[in-house]
Amino acid sequence: MRKLFVCYVLLLLAPVMAASSAGSLPSTEEGLLDLLDRELIRRDGYIRKRIASADSLNKLIASQSERRTELYLDLGTMVAPINCDSAISVFSRGLEVARNVGDSVSAQRFLILSASELRKFGATPDALNALKNVNENGIFPENRLLYYETARDLNLYIAEILESSEVARSYLKEGMNFAEKQLELLPPDTPSAQIAQSIIYYAKGQRPLSAGSLHNLATDLDMSDPDFSLAMTMLGGQYYYLGSLHEAVRYWSLAAISEVRNGDLKGSAMARLGRALYDLGDLERAYKYLSISLENSVRAGDMSNTVFVSESMIPVSQALSSLSHRRMLMMFGLFVTLSVVILLLGNFYRHRKRRVKELEQVKRQLANANMSSLEDFTRMCRRKITAGQTDDLLKYMKEGRFMDEQREKFDEIFDETFLAIYPGFITGLNHLLLPDKQIVLSSPNVLSTELRVLAFMRLGVDDTARIAHFLGVSTNTIYTYRNKFRNMAVERETFDSDVMQIGVMK
Repeated sequence: MRKLFVCYVLLLLAPVMAASSAGSLPSTEEGLLDLLDRELIRRDGYIRKRIASADSLNKLIASQSERRTELYLDLGTMVAPINCDSAISVFSRGLEVARNVGDSVSAQRFLILSASELRKFGATPDALNALKNVNENGIFPENRLLYYETARDLNLYIAEILESSEVARSYLKEGMNFAEKQLELLPPDTPSAQIAQSIIYYAKGQRPLSAGSLHNLATDLDMSDPDFSLAMTMLGGQYYYLGSLHEAVRYWSLAAISEVRNGDLKGSAMARLGRALYDLGDLERAYKYLSISLENSVRAGDMSNTVFVSESMIPVSQALSSLSHRRMLMMFGLFVTLSVVILLLGNFYRHRKRRVKELEQVKRQLANANMSSLEDFTRMCRRKITAGQTDDLLKYMKEGRFMDEQREKFDEIFDETFLAIYPGFITGLNHLLLPDKQIVLSSPNVLSTELRVLAFMRLGVDDTARIAHFLGVSTNTIYTYRNKFRNMAVERETFDSDVMQIGVMK
């Protein structure tokens, strides 16, 4: 009875809360949506502003070596809302700097931050392993709050994608446990404490109380505060679950405006807003917001959000098809497929082309192979969409089978192309290794993951995070493989430079 009363009071207060939270912002639902539409026109400018700030930090890092660890933390925080891959790369560089200067606390912080980005990048198992390793090695007191928050969000994300299964409930409980640990360390009545308390209520199924603990943040927080967007997104979610769609639209509109103004491409508020507007029958706006959300998530490399938007997009596309847009769903399926493939190829092509001729040959081989795979996959998508088998298509995407197949294809073509460029690579490598550490390929023209690490080194790709992404392993695994080969080398100190000389004409 008390829960019903709290729910009733919250629904009565919702319009007042929305109006007071906005200050000079519109107080009506339609006014907020109109403002969001105007802000979306300016979104590229907001993103450019964040990129400019990141560029300034990059220049500062180059000129102030004594503050590099601190600046890398700031830079990672600045680029994280724009692109997962860039954030992982920054945190990886910061990790190396912290380790070199013996700053173990900051090094651990970089590992935790990387785990957060790995989850968004779609590498949830790597994120779980990274946090497990941090916990097993002991969490520094200075990093406990960050660790608890990251572990909390990771477990809640897994619980959400697993939905109502028994396994999902265990992850939800684990997320609540981390929120409780977080709450023990936070000063009372702070935004972070209220968000943690809201999550605890949510995990216990006390949704009205969860919403109630967030309401004052609508008035207390500035829209530039990242906690504002998080709190309003959560608040909108509680109202959506309670069936109050118009209140959900209000709060998700506020969160989406905040995300746009902050140049945040990874926020989920606009996608959730699109889903609520679809439920209310506003198909055009729903499709517009979901399309922009899809573009943002692909641009940011946020695979977890891409799946969520894809699921929300399909019923909207189907509804639009009944209004003389029968090709819309097919175009959407092709767009999602192309976006994922372009993201995979783009990450390979973008950075550090030190060995131009060599890399161009690799690119041509990979592009040809992936275009063939894309054509096959596109035909499959067309068949399933035409047959109305959208559930099968979503299942295929969510299981990650497409990503796994592309990675296997990437490995196959990479090995063949690299060994064509450097046919004597294994022989040259064995000259660098101790007699009892010689390498023998298990199959002709097939490299192991360890050898691919050295192959990337030979091609001049020295970004640890990027190599880890290409090979589908963690950055720690890359460090382990490199150290393993150094320990096998005749000349350990010069091993890296010796690898770069393999195949060089003398």
